Amino acid sequence: VIDPRSIELCGWADVHLQLKPGTNVLLFNALARVLIEADLIDREYLAQRTEGLAALRDFLLASDLAEAVRHTGVPPDLLRAAALAIGQSALGSGGRCLFVTGLGLSELTQGTDSVMALCNLAMLTGSIGKSGGGMLPLRGQNNVQGNADMGGMPDRLTGYQRLDDPVVQARVAALWGWSVPPTVGLTIPEMFDAALAGTVRGLWIQGEDVAQSDPNERHVHSALSALELLVVQELFLSETARYAHLVLPAAGVLEQDGTFTNGERRIQRVRAVVPPPGEARADWEATQAVPNARGANWSYASPGAVMDEIARIAPTLFGGVSYSRLDGDGLQWPCPDAGHPGTATVHADGFVRGRGRLMTLPYVPTAEQRSADYPLMLTTGRVLQHYNVGTMTRRTPHRELEDADYLEINPQDAAAGGIDDGAWVQITSRYGQTVVRSRITGRVTPGLLFLSFHFPESHTNALTSSRGDPESRCPEYKVTAVRIRAVTDVEVAAT
Repeated sequence: VIDPRSIELCGWADVHLQLKPGTNVLLFNALARVLIEADLIDREYLAQRTEGLAALRDFLLASDLAEAVRHTGVPPDLLRAAALAIGQSALGSGGRCLFVTGLGLSELTQGTDSVMALCNLAMLTGSIGKSGGGMLPLRGQNNVQGNADMGGMPDRLTGYQRLDDPVVQARVAALWGWSVPPTVGLTIPEMFDAALAGTVRGLWIQGEDVAQSDPNERHVHSALSALELLVVQELFLSETARYAHLVLPAAGVLEQDGTFTNGERRIQRVRAVVPPPGEARADWEATQAVPNARGANWSYASPGAVMDEIARIAPTLFGGVSYSRLDGDGLQWPCPDAGHPGTATVHADGFVRGRGRLMTLPYVPTAEQRSADYPLMLTTGRVLQHYNVGTMTRRTPHRELEDADYLEINPQDAAAGGIDDGAWVQITSRYGQTVVRSRITGRVTPGLLFLSFHFPESHTNALTSSRGDPESRCPEYKVTAVRIRAVTDVEVAAT
């Protein structure tokens, strides 16, 4: 387990590398170097299926392992033990390892590089393209995979097809009767910037509580307030819905038909158990009704008709997918035609680009550094008892398991700040401040704090910055320099 915090999974771990937040690239490079030095790499796989090994080897062997130990905070014996465990496991299990990752891998300014550096380890061990091995990014919310598959990114159409691909443009124009603009759209942080600049005047948000979940809370709230029209499609009156000019009542998971796609690319049918209450509508119905009110004249009779169009728009991945084939265990894409059984293991016959590219990735420290004014580092995340921003779980008995967000503090830091367990603590960053209860624990190392964001009254994202990965624009939730101080009940009441 590689995690700055001692999570529940560490109880089953052979090795726990408790790295400092933001040093992923440095740690993965160090692990790769030990693998190469110990000759625990799959030479045959690398020769047949990859490129860039010589350059990566030279880059890694020229690096300073002592520097990696110093910056990551991982002791050299543990680092070596983890690398040997990875290499020996791969060689002893038919040449494969499974690298399972959470959202923290990408929620850094070097998030994209973190993913690629971990892919280096997977290719060095010959793991990608083999059953039971490779990369398994655990999605943070249900059907995030399905959203990405459908083109939920500003530069892609359904099936990850490029907006500027003339073949794709021609196919879409033939099916829809109009062309898709080839210009790249905006990411969510860019939408907020555009709202404040006046170039985006309206947003329609479906099932996302950005007012609570997105970084630099003050910036987000200002952007939502600046919009001329905000439509929120939700189950509950969320924090974001409070800014809305119009709230569309949404149907829940058991109230509508459709599909979910899980982390292994498996498309599964979802069937309504009960009808939506009141005026609530299924997502596909609401998404069709609003454009039709504007004269779009869409005529999808069911979610199955939408799936049929998806198969025509992106035949390489979904050409053989239809609701009639999704009974039982569903289908894993790519599934290009009606006779195709689906694909259990991607990259089994080679990479899409031909050869997998091993990347030389220098470590670039985050600009978010500790200082005399902000001597501690805060990392944010979730706890097991709640889901995302708690919009649903706070309305269930889960609240009895965890009734608030607590600031986890190492006993040394608590003693230095005169902070008792359960006391109110003010946290201040360069971007804002908030007040929460403390929880003194050895789950975090000295100098590191942890805070979840499940309860809106915690205002966790008042502390985080708008800084993000320059390529993915994913926010840097995992690294924020802060200071803390104990506050009295009187001060809390005043806030």
